[in-house]
Amino acid sequence: MAAIALVALLSACERGDGIELRRWSLATAGAAESLPVELPAHLPALDATGGQRLPVAFTRLGAPATLVVNGADAQALDADGRSVYRVAGPQSFRITPAQSAAGALTLELTLANTWTQSAWIDVVPALSATEAGDGWFRGIRGWNLVTSVLGLVAAFVASLLFFSIFLFDRRRTDAGWFALETICGALYPALNLNLLQPLVGTLDVPIAAVAVSGAGVTGLYMMHAFVGRGRPHPAWRYAWFAHACLAIVARNPFHATMYGASSAGIFLGIAAVTQVAGYARAKGTPGALTLSMSWLGLLFLGGVDILTWMGFGRFFGGWQGAGIGIFVIALAEAFNLSRAHVQALSQADDLNRELRSRLDALEASNREVGMLNAELRHQIKARTQEMAEGFSRHASETFAGAAQLSPGDVVGDRYRIDALLGSGGMGVVYRATRLTDQRTCAIKVIKHARSPEVLARLAREASRARGCRTS
Repeated sequence: MAAIALVALLSACERGDGIELRRWSLATAGAAESLPVELPAHLPALDATGGQRLPVAFTRLGAPATLVVNGADAQALDADGRSVYRVAGPQSFRITPAQSAAGALTLELTLANTWTQSAWIDVVPALSATEAGDGWFRGIRGWNLVTSVLGLVAAFVASLLFFSIFLFDRRRTDAGWFALETICGALYPALNLNLLQPLVGTLDVPIAAVAVSGAGVTGLYMMHAFVGRGRPHPAWRYAWFAHACLAIVARNPFHATMYGASSAGIFLGIAAVTQVAGYARAKGTPGALTLSMSWLGLLFLGGVDILTWMGFGRFFGGWQGAGIGIFVIALAEAFNLSRAHVQALSQADDLNRELRSRLDALEASNREVGMLNAELRHQIKARTQEMAEGFSRHASETFAGAAQLSPGDVVGDRYRIDALLGSGGMGVVYRATRLTDQRTCAIKVIKHARSPEVLARLAREASRARGCRTS
């Protein structure tokens, strides 16, 4: 079985409370001499189908590892039980006092050659006096863990929130696209937290790669819906579909990094630049500048992760920025939602105040109209009384001698008295001829017209008799 061994030379650089192990000697099976190696470095990956291993002394790698110190196995301190072929987080081992008592340490780390990054030694290990590692190691491990959890939780909560908004109001397509964007984005911190490997095994990297590129394209659809530009060019959709096919075809662990993950990083980077510029151009849209700055932050923070997956090494000792970048984008959109909610409440308050003022004005107008109506009724009543009394006086004077009409008399130049028909307590009735058409009719002349009630009674009798005819 072919093997590779790296032996640490302990005359290394000191770093705070730890010692960096940069210089190693590389011995391969079949080689006559060992070769000097200075970390970080990428060693040639062996053919996994041949069952070969990569023995190397290291404290943090991307493959399951076992450490041998002076011929005895060291205890792994970061084993999580979920790593089948790939280790997502740091690895450290305990060197016992008995092993270090000899004064010289020979460290040999055996790595399972299970995927491309098994032989990517991008972080310089450190020999520390503390069991948990030196301060730099603890800081990087804590940062990556906390930011990955923050990114995952923020993306999950945002996806639930904005999907609920879209369900209640289908016009909010931007909320629907952002929910899809955060669902896709959540898979990357889940990958860093090693939550996908127990579920899908060696397909965790291809699935995360498709999700990362999907976050880029759904982010573009969200941007166009947010600023009211319709839909993006169909080429984005076709490019994502092509990348998904590539990730599925290259799902082998020794191909997924180079083809699926690297191309996903490039795809997301281009989409991020497009969104930074697109939101920046939409200056008149509230919240566009916030989203532009958040995507710019993800571009710089997540760019470190993208370059790592593309094979350019781990920067800042394995520091990861994508988790906090995802958290910033979710926070920015939540800020936009809160701002829009506060503005909606403020507008509602303004409308309520305006409506209240209009209702108050309407009520005042109604009260004024009511007062005017009461005054008008009072004036009409008084005027009617005056008119009735005046008419009574005039009628009494006019018809004082009306009861003494004789045949042949003409009343009002329209009616000629023909004969007396009858007389009662109220008045006298005559038969008359209407001169305009020679039709026969009856004329009633009241004897006393001083009372308005008498005049009203006469008016009612005239109204009932209006339709009657006499032959």
